[in-house]
Amino acid sequence: MDKIKRLQWQCRRGMLEVDLVVKRYLTEDFAQAKDAEQACFEDLLRENDQNLFDWLTGKSQPEEKYVALITKMRRL
Repeated sequence: MDKIKRLQWQCRRGMLEVDLVVKRYLTEDFAQAKDAEQACFEDLLRENDQNLFDWLTGKSQPEEKYVALITKMRRL
């Protein structure tokens, strides 16, 4: 299975709101992102849905390593 297909599967989340944001990033920005950002996104997908939801909605501050990526994803 190629990388994008694997990531598409990992973007299927338990929360629709999170699902939509991570899928949008994958389809619109991931391919053009630098290797470090792509790796950060892959790490982000290993986080639990509640953390992702809170970070994406601004309810809590993301871990430092995710701040730039979360900020970018919020703008999509």
